[in-house]
Amino acid sequence: MNPTISLPIPQSQHHEIIIDMIKKAGFVTTDALVQHFKVTPQTIRRDLNELDQQG
Repeated sequence: MNPTISLPIPQSQHHEIIIDMIKKAGFVTTDALVQHFKVTPQTIRRDLNELDQQG
């Protein structure tokens, strides 16, 4: 049986998914994003700050 290797999602795709999640739910928590992407809270905060700067 071959182990499944999970490759990191590109940051631009993180941004698209975050925007989609917010559009669907109206909001999203940092904790939910951390669990969804399996990354650190710092990574999510960086993504959110970059999205904020983009407008």
